[in-house]
Amino acid sequence: MIAADIAELDSRLKQLTLQIRDKELALFTTNFGVLGTKSAFLCGLGWSGLTMVPAWQHAYEHPHRLALALFYAMDALSICFNLATMALSTWCMVNGPMLAIRGPSGSMGRAVAGMYAERKWALRSFWTGNLSILLASVALGWVKFEVEIAVAITVIIAFFVFLLGYYIKQVTRPRFRLPANTVGKRPQTRNPEEEADRAPRGLIGSGDFDDLERAASPARPRLGAR
Repeated sequence: MIAADIAELDSRLKQLTLQIRDKELALFTTNFGVLGTKSAFLCGLGWSGLTMVPAWQHAYEHPHRLALALFYAMDALSICFNLATMALSTWCMVNGPMLAIRGPSGSMGRAVAGMYAERKWALRSFWTGNLSILLASVALGWVKFEVEIAVAITVIIAFFVFLLGYYIKQVTRPRFRLPANTVGKRPQTRNPEEEADRAPRGLIGSGDFDDLERAASPARPRLGAR
C-alpha cells in the first residue's frame, strides 16, 4: 500500500511538472509570435527604404555621399536584424513545440530551455534592428533636408534614444525583474523522469523499499567484532 502511494505521488509530481513546462512553452511561443509579427513589419519598412532614390534635394544641391551611404547601410542593417528576428521566431515557434511533443524523454525541458535562450537573442536582434532604423532616419534627414532641419532631427532622435534607454533600464526592467532567488527563474533542461533516474537512493520514488529499510535500520555489529 505504501509503495502504491509513493508511486502515485511520483506520478502526480511528474504530471504537475510537465504542466508547468507546458505553460512556459506556450508563453515563449506567444513571445516569439509577437516578435515575429513586429519584425516582419519593420523588415518590409526597410525594403521600402531601399527603393528610395536620392532625388529629394533642391535642383542646385547634391546629396552628401557619406550621409547617403550611411542611410542605405543602416537601412540594410535594419533589414538584416529584423529578418534574423523573424527567422529565429519562426524556427522556435515551429521546432520548439515539435521537440517537446514528439521528442524522447526529457524533450520538454530541452524545448523550454532552448526557447528561453533563443528568446534573448531574438530580443537583442529586434532592438538592434529598431536602432538601425532610427539611425537610418537620422541619415535620411541629412540627405533630404537643409542643415538646420537635419540637426534638429538628429538632436530629437538622439535625445529620444537616450531617454528610452534610460527609462527601460531604470524603470521598466526593475518593475518586471524577478527576484534573484526565484525558483524556476531560468528553465532547466532536465526532465522529472530523468531526475528520478539520477536521484540519490533513499528519496521518495527513487528506489525500492529494501533500500529504504536498509537506510533506516541501525547498523548491526558483525559477529566476532569487539
